[in-house]
Amino acid sequence: MMSIQDQTVVISGGTDGIGRCAAEQLAKSGARVLITGRSAEKARQVVDDINRWSVNQASYVTLDLSSPTSVRRAAQEILEQCQQINILINCAGIIAHTRQETPESYELTWATNHLGPFLLTNLLCDRIIDSAPGRIVIVSSAAHMTGHINFDDLQSIANVGMQKAYAQSKLANVMFARSLAGRLKHSGVTVNSLHPGFVATKLFREIDGIFRIFVSIGVRLFASSPEVAARTVVNLAASSEVAGVTGEYFDKFKVSRPSADALDEKACEQLWQFSKNAVGL
Repeated sequence: MMSIQDQTVVISGGTDGIGRCAAEQLAKSGARVLITGRSAEKARQVVDDINRWSVNQASYVTLDLSSPTSVRRAAQEILEQCQQINILINCAGIIAHTRQETPESYELTWATNHLGPFLLTNLLCDRIIDSAPGRIVIVSSAAHMTGHINFDDLQSIANVGMQKAYAQSKLANVMFARSLAGRLKHSGVTVNSLHPGFVATKLFREIDGIFRIFVSIGVRLFASSPEVAARTVVNLAASSEVAGVTGEYFDKFKVSRPSADALDEKACEQLWQFSKNAVGL
């Protein structure tokens, strides 16, 4: 691992699961950590726990990634608190068991897993570039392999399957990382996405029906702990072995080939322009 002593790391979804464990591991390595979470109470508790032993004091900002208004407010607060941002980890995500819409009329999974991280990253990007060398890590999933970006139905109106909506959002994560890496090619900032493995986290709490039974069995038999999975995120964020690597998709600790859809440059650019317009950039 490279030295991250006194470097500033911003982690979305830092109150639970992989995000919380990654925050703790990075803080133990000497990083100054800022986490985001929807619940101020939970975020404050995590920060208090870290600050009992951390040399650098952790902090938090409340953030609901499904709301552009919340993302813009949170980004402004982060910029006010962090004069430098060396590492950004987009870790927060959901699986909604039914189709729901945000107040802005976006499908909830799409808004939370893609549009929110897209907007947050772009709003923080100049500060990350100014702090270069830097890294942006986007937590995706192997589920992206079954995803398809349906530009005629990104809101999953006709196609309301929970798994398909989730897979589409995770594919968008990989495509976003590739597009952003190209745009930041000469900035000193690397951008990569990853699949952290099958992990026992609260991500599956919204699943119901027969699929929940299969997932519960799979979690008990095969899932790794959030602590173990967080190491894959920390490796990509802080390992000297991946310094300079950008635009790649990692399966745990190794570069892996993403789906054919993720490698479609025309579709990646189309998604970028759609996302930019959707969030008002």
